[in-house]
Amino acid sequence: MIGRVTSIAVDPRDPAHWLIGGALGGVWETRDTGSTWSPRTDAQASLAVGAIAFAPSNANIVYAGTGALLSYGGAGLLKSTDGGSTWTLLASGTFTRNTFAAIRVDPNNADSLIAAVAYGFASHTNFPSTPPRGVFRSTDGGATWSKTLAGDATTVVVDPTNFSNQYVGLGHPFGSSSNGVYRSTNAGLTWTPVTGPWVTMPQGVGRVSVAMAPSNSNTLYIAIQDAFDNNGHDGALLGLFRTDNAWAPTPTFAQVPNPPPTGALGFCGWVLSYNQEQDSCASSMVISTDPAQPDILYAGGIELWKCTNCAASPTWTEISKNADDPIHGIKVDQKALAWVGNRLIVGNDGGVWSTSDGGSTWADHNTNLIVTQFYAGSLHPIDPLFALGGSQDHGTDKWNGMESWQAIFGGDGGPNAISASQPDTHWAVSAQRLDLRRTTDGGVALAKA
Repeated sequence: MIGRVTSIAVDPRDPAHWLIGGALGGVWETRDTGSTWSPRTDAQASLAVGAIAFAPSNANIVYAGTGALLSYGGAGLLKSTDGGSTWTLLASGTFTRNTFAAIRVDPNNADSLIAAVAYGFASHTNFPSTPPRGVFRSTDGGATWSKTLAGDATTVVVDPTNFSNQYVGLGHPFGSSSNGVYRSTNAGLTWTPVTGPWVTMPQGVGRVSVAMAPSNSNTLYIAIQDAFDNNGHDGALLGLFRTDNAWAPTPTFAQVPNPPPTGALGFCGWVLSYNQEQDSCASSMVISTDPAQPDILYAGGIELWKCTNCAASPTWTEISKNADDPIHGIKVDQKALAWVGNRLIVGNDGGVWSTSDGGSTWADHNTNLIVTQFYAGSLHPIDPLFALGGSQDHGTDKWNGMESWQAIFGGDGGPNAISASQPDTHWAVSAQRLDLRRTTDGGVALAKA
């Protein structure tokens, strides 16, 4: 089964060579534009991956941060010196139990990199002791690191023409005094707070996402989640903001109007398929500009949206097709966006997809990509080829010893149980929001428990 993909990186030498990271699936590699995949880190200390980056000056060097953003904590930084085939664990003492949001590598120096790091869980319900987190900087290829900004760093972007110019977002979903947007002009050594409309909004600042236009580094978009603080639409979008003078002494920002169907909730705070509010911006809020057109922004929440003329009078189009054409659309819960030429590659809770025509049509790249994010499972007391598994966005499925699984119950699958006395037919399953079900006929009917 496919599952949540949290990060994507494309080899700067070879547009057919991609690496992806699964939330609990490790690093996978394709050398044929996503037609086939091979796992590369199954033997590593952590299979939770939050960020991957090739070194532009030497694409044999690749970095992967373990720990999926604001989810399962990892075990350190993985480094490859052969383009992603084999990996070595570094900096476990610095990053264990943390999660990675982004890694950026100096285009002129493969040993110089910066990372955005946030908190992680020890398990689905257990917070670990808090390790240091924030913006970290390395100048020796990831062996040692210095923290230059404290907080939960949920994004970092770099001026493609000048690595010294960087923006970062600190964004604990439940709010924090350190939350906000910061800027550096010395490669992340020091940081200055950036003031925008979000500073005076009465709702709290939660998670932050930033996108810089590759064709014009003065154009910058910032998406901010409304913090979970019992004020406003908690978990929805606080606002999407744009500046066209990102490197001026005092940048000026204007708020971009939301897609009309979403009202005040924004692209990640409304489920178009069900026409209802969803507090999903903390978990699904990614933005990226078209490489050649700074006025076109792609914004992923539950669905994926395209914003053209993305300023005071934008035109929004839902291009994931979850609402109007789900058969030809992509999976929900967008987690990662990457570009190779004019092809947009998307990672979400249903794997990897791409479009070369702005979202009109989609290619499915999940033929043998197996990165299911399981939360819980149960074993049959007698039959070794019988199990139930609850996983992210794939519900509860039954395994019978084959590669394929039988769907039993939808949603985000949670804990489940198999009866000790009648294991072939009597099971209990669950999904998000305490949706508990039981079956006495092997999953044909599921009654509320």
